[in-house]
Amino acid sequence: MKIRLISLVLVVFVVLSVFVSCGGNKSGNNGTDKTTNETSDTTQTADYGDTGGLKLPITTKDVKVTWMTSHPNVDFADSPLVKELKKRTGVYLEIQNVPSDVYQEKVNTSLASKQMPNIMNVNLAIANTYGEQGAFVALNEYYDLIPNFKSVIVDNPENNWYLKSYSTEAGNIYGWPIMDLQRKVNHLYMYRKDIFDKHGLKVWEAGDTEGFYQTLKKLKELYPNSVPLSSKMGNNFWWYQQAGWGIYGGVQGMSYDEETKTWEYSRTTPEFKEMLDFFQKLYQEGLLDPEFLTNTQNDWIAKMAAPETSFVTFDWISRMDLFPMQVKAENPTYELSPAPPIGPTGQHFQLPNLAYYGVVISNITENKLEALQLVDYLFSPSGATLNTIGVEGEWFNFDENGVPVYTDPELKALEKIEINNLAEKYGLWNQSMYVRCDRRSLYHRLTPKEQEANDLIVNNDLFAPMDPILRFSDAVLERNNEILTNLDTKAYEFAAKYVMNANYGDAEWNKWIAEAKSLGLDEIEKNYNDAQKVYDAQ
Repeated sequence: MKIRLISLVLVVFVVLSVFVSCGGNKSGNNGTDKTTNETSDTTQTADYGDTGGLKLPITTKDVKVTWMTSHPNVDFADSPLVKELKKRTGVYLEIQNVPSDVYQEKVNTSLASKQMPNIMNVNLAIANTYGEQGAFVALNEYYDLIPNFKSVIVDNPENNWYLKSYSTEAGNIYGWPIMDLQRKVNHLYMYRKDIFDKHGLKVWEAGDTEGFYQTLKKLKELYPNSVPLSSKMGNNFWWYQQAGWGIYGGVQGMSYDEETKTWEYSRTTPEFKEMLDFFQKLYQEGLLDPEFLTNTQNDWIAKMAAPETSFVTFDWISRMDLFPMQVKAENPTYELSPAPPIGPTGQHFQLPNLAYYGVVISNITENKLEALQLVDYLFSPSGATLNTIGVEGEWFNFDENGVPVYTDPELKALEKIEINNLAEKYGLWNQSMYVRCDRRSLYHRLTPKEQEANDLIVNNDLFAPMDPILRFSDAVLERNNEILTNLDTKAYEFAAKYVMNANYGDAEWNKWIAEAKSLGLDEIEKNYNDAQKVYDAQ
């Protein structure tokens, strides 16, 4: 479970009393919302693509909706996106962009003062706690007005888990998700293809851990002063390896066993010990960089960019394009290519296509229904295209390969168009607003190397299953976070010692299990398994 409870002690008493005393009402229109939705009989006169059943315009009245966002160094006021949204929906969107370092403070102030924007982004604890007190619109009470949310989340068996994971105990859902942002593959193993080709070395198959080991041994023989495998991931190195050993779960280490249907702390499982034994062997034989847990990015770059120092790593797939450009003058034949996962299962971790995003609609601010439907429009295929690519035929055109080509002379003059260029020019890609992304966008456009990485994992169906996301009460969630923080701290310390000390084995492992139990291992596993029973019963 990645969502961490944020302490709200300073605002809880003030804000809760505010919403209780003002009689926050989650159902229907309250006294502060004097607007009514008039879209049911409105005919959509312009073709804006697939709006998911949402009729445009949303309103024919003069309506303003405010959205408090946090995106660095861009002025979104009256941007081309704002003007296009007004044209399509009838709603004038006022974007109140604030610095990220004061955003949470602004959220707290808005809640406490009742001077809330129509839309803002909040964490799950705030959404559900204050939503139940009447601060935010319960989406489940307006499914008839948000057809995109209903069809994509509520009625879709692949996505309706979102309701079970992020709703309150009363069954209300307040926070909007984000969809289609993640690339399918963003990190994986990669190897120095130029070195492998030079010596006729073959790349290991997925799950061929022994072949991986023998390949590193051969590289060490060819280059005795090298450290064939290097990393800059720090303690995240362990999480990135876990799927290959059949251990899934989030960064905090709770893992769901698909066969036994039970949760366990991944860093006390037999599979984790097997993984440590393997990397201990690599470390002791000089095949694993002795600084693999402490390398800075610059340290790691120096090793990977050097002609004959490190040849295999696990990192961001765009490195395969960046490194050759960085060393082109010194080493024009340098080439990195993607490699399959190691470990007995040969599986790769999955990135979620759907995740909590925290866009909430104020229940006490005028024009809440228009705000609700504005977000639903951005959640439609049409809205996703507008928000992350633009207006086809005016701002861009698709080429024969389905790639958006921008027509603005300033953008055309750039060697490469970055996402922030589109934010500055059109107001696109506001990081608080893209509830759904169009996978034809430039962000999702892959280079040949990135596409090769994607195909290696996707086409060979190497993804590990994703764990359920469970719902906990605030008190249990706080306790879980306390236990997991302590467990993870000690687990990382133990893992480093285990790998770096040749004499570490069963005795030290048993001592670690005993220490983990003293830190609340049994309690955290019980909390997760109890929550799983509730999840399954929904």
